[in-house]
Amino acid sequence: MPVVYDHTDPRYIRHANNIWFRFNDKETQGTLHPSNWTTCYYEHIGGSAGVSTVVKIDRSEHLVDDNFISVVCEDVEAFVKHQTEELEYFSLITLDTYGDQKMLETNINRMCRCLENSLQSRTEKLKLKHLSLSVLEISQVVSAINLLDRDCLGIVTVRLPFEDQVFTAEDFIPLREGEKRQRFYLSIYLHKFSVEVLEEVRKLLAYASQFDFITINYETIDEKCIELLAEAKHSSHGKSVMFSIDYSDDPEEMARRIHGIDEECTIDLDEISKTEQWSKVKALQIKNLTVRMSIQEMNILNFEKIEITLETMSQEDIMYSRKASSSE
Repeated sequence: MPVVYDHTDPRYIRHANNIWFRFNDKETQGTLHPSNWTTCYYEHIGGSAGVSTVVKIDRSEHLVDDNFISVVCEDVEAFVKHQTEELEYFSLITLDTYGDQKMLETNINRMCRCLENSLQSRTEKLKLKHLSLSVLEISQVVSAINLLDRDCLGIVTVRLPFEDQVFTAEDFIPLREGEKRQRFYLSIYLHKFSVEVLEEVRKLLAYASQFDFITINYETIDEKCIELLAEAKHSSHGKSVMFSIDYSDDPEEMARRIHGIDEECTIDLDEISKTEQWSKVKALQIKNLTVRMSIQEMNILNFEKIEITLETMSQEDIMYSRKASSSE
């Protein structure tokens, strides 16, 4: 029976939008948020009397006569199967420290199988915005994605916890599209970013109808990769690389992005461009928003660098831009 699920107030479960489980070969840490920040802890106990698990839920403690990963899986299945509200975040990932790699590999397989079974048992697909999963094979995360509501899913984080783990572009072929062709942001964590990994990423970009962006997060990187990564954006801390998707061959997607942006967010540039702070700034970069006003009205002559997206550009704007550029 699911210990944590059964000992958590149903009101908290109903309103939870973030569920995390972090595990290794001996223990698991769990969090249910914002359900009064319910926290739980599972610990393996072995002895002459057999295998058992201590489960701590906030201030209470329970002893279960079963292997700890089996106890965790029962709770995971209960939370996933009975979740009715949309989840912001669901995570089943490994802790950074572990003792027995073979046992941890077994636990990863158990957790992934448990997630897949619980998603299959639902009468309606789970609405989830961000899935984070530690896997041994990419097929494990692909199976989970295909069982989710694809029109809700926005981010998928895949963690490959062991040094020898890699992936191929073909691993992602079984991904199925949602009815609305909703794309998602794919983030992969691995140990080494090699030339071989870069080649697989480029293959993914070639048939990336499923993705918005692809980010590779790494511990070490092959020096040859650095020379070959002109098309990607490096993060400020230097441990991840983002690859943008070219939508130039997908007019429907381009139109959706341009016309859908301002429905979510609007900034009054007309007023902002008149402020003193604006006149002192040297660089302007506007991401994920489309500028709909004339650039002549934006007071941009003080900028040394500008990166913006314009919905339209009049002949007067073009002449104005050329004149401003030639006067520098």
